[in-house]
Amino acid sequence: MTIEPEISDSDATRRAEAARARDAADNRERLVAIGQMCVAVILFSALDATAKVLVYPGGGFFEQTLPPAQVVWMRFTVHIVLAAMILGVSSGRSFLQARHPWLQLLRSCFMLGATFFNFQAVQYLQLSQTVSIFFAAPLLVAALSGPILGEWIGPRRLMAVVTGFIGVLIVTRPGTEGMHWAMLFSLGAAMSLTCYNIATRWLVGRDTTEVTFFYSALAGMVLFAPVGFSAWQMPESALQWGLLMVPGVLGMTGHYIYILAHRHVPAPIIAPYMYSQIVWMIGLGYLLFGDVPDVWTAVGASVIVASGLYLLHRSRDPMGRRR
Repeated sequence: MTIEPEISDSDATRRAEAARARDAADNRERLVAIGQMCVAVILFSALDATAKVLVYPGGGFFEQTLPPAQVVWMRFTVHIVLAAMILGVSSGRSFLQARHPWLQLLRSCFMLGATFFNFQAVQYLQLSQTVSIFFAAPLLVAALSGPILGEWIGPRRLMAVVTGFIGVLIVTRPGTEGMHWAMLFSLGAAMSLTCYNIATRWLVGRDTTEVTFFYSALAGMVLFAPVGFSAWQMPESALQWGLLMVPGVLGMTGHYIYILAHRHVPAPIIAPYMYSQIVWMIGLGYLLFGDVPDVWTAVGASVIVASGLYLLHRSRDPMGRRR
C-alpha cells in the first residue's frame, strides 16, 4: 500500500504562486517578443519607403534619383559596418568563424537578390503591391520545404498554399493590362526570400546566430561592389546622402530586433504580426506618394495574408503531425 505524502496548505500556496509567477513571466516575454516583431516590421516598411524615395523617378523629392544598384550596395555596406562594430564589441571575432561559409555566402546571395529585385520593383509599383507579392514567400517556403528539407505538408496546408498563389494571381493579374512588368521583379524578390528562409532554417543549430546575422549582408557588400561602383551617382545634397545611409541602418537594426524576437518565443506566436507590415506600407505609400491600393491589390493581399495565417495556425500542432 502506497501512502501519498500530505501536501500542506502552505506548500500548495507556494506552488500556485510559483506557477502564477512563471505564467506572468511567460506573458511578459511573449508581449516583449510581439513588440519587437512589430518594431522590426515598422523598420522594414520604412526601409522600403526610403528606398522608393531615393529611386522613384516620379516622386519629386530630388531633382536627381539614384540608381537602385547604388542604393542596394550602400544598404549592405552600412549594414556590414554597423554589424561588425556591434558584434566585435559583444563577441570578439567569433562572428567571423562560420562552420558552413559557402552556404552562408549562398544565403547572403539570396538576400542580395531579394533586396535588389525589391528595390527595382519599388521604382514602378506601389508599396502595397510589392509587399503583397512579397508575402508569397512563406507560402513558397511551405511548398518547397518538402523536396528540399524533407518537411512535407499535408493536404490542408497544401490547399492553403494553392489559395495563397491564387491571391498572388489576383494582385498581379497576368495576361491583362493591369499587370505591370515590374511585378516580375517582386516575384523574383519573393523567390529569393524563399531560398533565403530555407537556407536560414537549414543553418539553425549549425552556425551561431551572430555568424548568420553578420554573413547575411556580406555578398551584398563584397560581390555587389563592382555593380554599385559602376552605377554610382554623387548624391545632390546632404539630405540625399543621409537618406542613402538610412536603408542600411534600418535593415541592420530591423534584422537584429527580428532575431531577438525569435530568441525565446516560438515563431508561430509572433509571425502573424509580420503581416501588419501591409498596413504600414499602405500608410507610407499614401503619405509619401499619394498611392491608394486598387481593389485587386486589396482582395489579393487579403487572400495571401489569410493563407499565410492559416499555415501558421496549422504549424502550431504540438504533436508535429503532418497536415
